[in-house]
Amino acid sequence: MFRNGATPSVGQLNHLLQEFQRGGQLLDLGCGSGFLFSHLNVQDYDLLMGIDISHEAIRSGKKK
Repeated sequence: MFRNGATPSVGQLNHLLQEFQRGGQLLDLGCGSGFLFSHLNVQDYDLLMGIDISHEAIRSGKKK
């Protein structure tokens, strides 16, 4: 949905989040610093996992 590192608009993000089933598990490949998960109520999900190859993005995400 979001190509070339583009940051999604709030409208795009809200549409995407409506598709996720609460109580489920989410995997974000290429998560960067965790932008998507920062917009989720983490208590609504059993497991959230993000994977990225950028050490800098992972460090930034861990600080959130």
